[in-house]
Formats: sequence, C-alpha cells, structure tokens
Amino acid sequence: MEFKSTSKRESFDGIEAVKPRKTGNNTFEYWNSEGDRIVRFHLTDIITFKASGDIVLTSGGYRTKTTKDRFNEFLPDNEIYQAKGSWFISTNETENRASVPFFDGIVLKKGKLPKPNNKIIKQTAEITKRINRFVNLLDSMEEIPQPDNGDCWYCLMKTEDGASLGEAVKDTDHLDSHLSEGYLHGSLLVNAMRFVGYQDHQIGIHYHMRLKDTFKRALRRYLKAKLLPA
Repeated sequence: MEFKSTSKRESFDGIEAVKPRKTGNNTFEYWNSEGDRIVRFHLTDIITFKASGDIVLTSGGYRTKTTKDRFNEFLPDNEIYQAKGSWFISTNETENRASVPFFDGIVLKKGKLPKPNNKIIKQTAEITKRINRFVNLLDSMEEIPQPDNGDCWYCLMKTEDGASLGEAVKDTDHLDSHLSEGYLHGSLLVNAMRFVGYQDHQIGIHYHMRLKDTFKRALRRYLKAKLLPA
C-alpha cells in the first residue's frame, strides 16, 4: 500500500519514545521505557527487539512489498519472503534452512523460529482458498460492480477520515459473510483498491478500462489483510 510521507512528529504522536530517529523513508527507530529497541514504519511498530533478546514482528495488517523489505532490512538472522500469496519467515542459514508461516505477533526467541502453529497454518490455508474462490467470481461478471447505495453498509458508509464503517468499528464478520454468500459488490472493490494505494481518479480509469486483474489483485490483498489470522 502506498502512503503519504509520514513525518517524525506524526509517527510519534502520543508515544513516549526515547531517542527517536529517522532511519529511512517513513521509517523510524526508538527505544521505549523498558529498554526495547523498536522499528516503526509509518504508524506501526513492525519490529520490537526486546531487552530479553526476543524479537516481535507485526505487519499491522499491511502485508505489502515495502513492509516486507523493511523487515528484511532490520532482521539480522531471518528473512521474510512470499510464496503463493502467503508470507513465510526463514533463517538465513545456507544449509538446513528452515521456515514457518508468518503471522502478526510472531515471536522469535533470541532470533530462533518458533514451532509451526498448525492451527494457524490450517486456518490460513482454508481462508486463502475461500478468498481465491470469491475473488475469481469477478471473472464470470460481465461488468465490474460499481458502488451502489444498496451495497453492504459496513463497506459503503464512510467516517469523516474516509475509513469504511467496518474498518472504523473493526468488524470483519461482514467480510466473512460476503465470502460465504458470494456477495461481491462495488463498495468492497473500491475499498480494496484504496487499501492498496489507488486514488479515486485512478480507480475510475480502471473501471473505464475494465481492468479486472487489477481489481482481483487488490481485493485478494485486502481480504487477506483483514481475514487471515493475526
């Protein structure tokens, strides 16, 4: 997702940060009162190097290439990569290289990978299949659905800052229902396009040119960010 540039003041608004400094584009580093070193990307603490030696990782729901690059820039002994639309984290060892599925909140004990969480792996696989089936419904539609006042209110209605009602109240049940019912509507597509960084005039061009593949990619990324296990 593309963001506007985040200033140091914006990034640390309301946070008690010790020795904050900018380390890259929209990327900052600071220490907290407990002695943890933290890498902050935009408004999300993506890496926390605990004083104990443990490392806590979270994408904040934004599993984008840029977020992944930031992880790999700061992680000394691990790498995050993408395969078949899912994220994994591995060791950097040339031999006996190991990897596990990534999830927000994953803890590396002194840099070592945790044991695979079979429950999360199963849930991720099941939800990913449902998302892919849902996204592919667009292929059978003659026209790309456009926003309509009859769309799901959680997707249609917006707050003053432009967030959908569902995002504002942190409700994802309506998205799960859309997958179950095959309810693919215009407001959902627009929310997905905005999520990955498209401006409204760009979305209009995509509608005009009937670029279904772009809508499908955006919708898949949006739904994975909202529905995959944290």
